[in-house]
Amino acid sequence: MRQKKFSNRKKDKEMLCKLQKELDKKHTEQSNVLKAAEGLLADAEKKLSDAIKTGDVCQVSMASGLLEVGRKRIAEANRELSEIADRRKKIKLN
Repeated sequence: MRQKKFSNRKKDKEMLCKLQKELDKKHTEQSNVLKAAEGLLADAEKKLSDAIKTGDVCQVSMASGLLEVGRKRIAEANRELSEIADRRKKIKLN
């Protein structure tokens, strides 16, 4: 009986460790996505500024589209990072 409890605890610990590693990997991936999206947003803002100065309507439209894509990626990455943080809290509570 005692051996089974020890075995179950060991499996639980291994499972938690594996889950933690998966969360760490996802966190790193989303952090990278966030950094890339922030770079995209900065580039798009510069392009938009330049396009407005030159009056190039086509470039304004393209820069606006890039801004939208950057903002969506940032929002999605932040949502994912928030979910990861919530999952980590749940793990620590158990």
